[in-house]
Amino acid sequence: MTSVADQDRAFRRYFWGIITILPGSIVAGLVARYFTIYATDVLLIAPAAVGTLLFVKRVFDGVTDPLFGWLSDRRKGARRLPFFRWGGVILFSVFGLFFPPPALEGLGLILWIGLFLILWELGQTMRNISVAALGLEVATDARRRTLLRTLFSVPILLGTLLGIGAMQYGMNAEDPQAALWRLLVPATIVWGITIAIASTLMMESSEPHRTDERPPWHMLREVLRNRYHRQYIAIELTETLAFTSLGFAIPYVMKYVFDRPDMTMYVLITFLGAQTVATFGWLAYVKRVGVRRTWLAGKYIWMAILLAYPLAVMTGVYGFLALALFAGIGSGAGACVSYAILGDIADYDARESGRQRQGVYATLYGLIDKIGAGIGALALGWGLQMAGFVPNEAQSGTVLVAIGICVAALPAIGIAISIRLLHSYRFYEEQGVWDGREPTRDAFRQPLTAT
Repeated sequence: MTSVADQDRAFRRYFWGIITILPGSIVAGLVARYFTIYATDVLLIAPAAVGTLLFVKRVFDGVTDPLFGWLSDRRKGARRLPFFRWGGVILFSVFGLFFPPPALEGLGLILWIGLFLILWELGQTMRNISVAALGLEVATDARRRTLLRTLFSVPILLGTLLGIGAMQYGMNAEDPQAALWRLLVPATIVWGITIAIASTLMMESSEPHRTDERPPWHMLREVLRNRYHRQYIAIELTETLAFTSLGFAIPYVMKYVFDRPDMTMYVLITFLGAQTVATFGWLAYVKRVGVRRTWLAGKYIWMAILLAYPLAVMTGVYGFLALALFAGIGSGAGACVSYAILGDIADYDARESGRQRQGVYATLYGLIDKIGAGIGALALGWGLQMAGFVPNEAQSGTVLVAIGICVAALPAIGIAISIRLLHSYRFYEEQGVWDGREPTRDAFRQPLTAT
């Protein structure tokens, strides 16, 4: 049985998804944090080609994501879990990314990597969108949604730390491909097994949806007419562009700016550890000021960190570690509340339209991340190429400036725009929806649901 009328039972069963997070975070984190520099320094693909491939992959997602969100919304019976299951199968395409045939080179190698990047992202789309939409369905208010995001952050942290260790192992190894093979085989097999188990034990709400007659692009247009959602998209996109640009650049900073590639793991661990611990603190802060002001506080911390990057360059790698610590604290705010804000917008749409469209909303949430990552990868790849990047050699001052732009200047611009947009976001005040502040809960209506 995959669906149940008891909403509380469906919510409790959703926690079975937590067993997929540890192995999934190892593999997905390895791809997200290591593949770019792996492609330039190990596979010896030109940076501009790598950046372009990553951007093309994101454009492909822009076409397929709304389709899968719509398909999962309109299915009878089990809507989310079948996509979750099949997405797990496709994720084995990760081996094609890291281990292309040795004989391939030039254009053939680029096309091969492009194909497997698309397959990998397709599996990610099917799995992530389905499970995110299911979470919006079974967690019906801001408190439950922040609870889900906070509790799930613990195995995410552990899996990501292991993934960072795998990345560092590959960076330090004389033969990175052989080292990664020894790591990816067991991690990917365990991931597939946990997806099969979770998809069997998790349950969906049996509440019928009324979206069958709506074509996907019509549904997408309707969702984008929601002005609160348009504001949310702009806030998320600018922040995501900032974070992904910085994330792609960190391995290059550690290797070519500080000449300490062996410390890359510690920078990422410091950031993620601080983010996870801070998430629990931000969860308590929500009770005092609400979700919007909590997110703003985190963004202001981020802005201070980005402006301090030149100081870190002067003080060395340990100054950069200190920035990573405070950046993690600031990032914990968005990790705590952004998913809850999106869920409140989806509930508002359900009340106004009479349609449950969590799949479409989850689609756009994932799409925002992918567009931001695509732009960040494109900027880094072409920036390094035009600056004269040479893999595995000491870099010129022009290349170091290009890296600095990607790790600090572009993210600072994105965060500044995001702060301005979030200041003007007035959904909770205008609609009288509870924003998580405990003392004022009775002054607001109950969470929005479709009638």
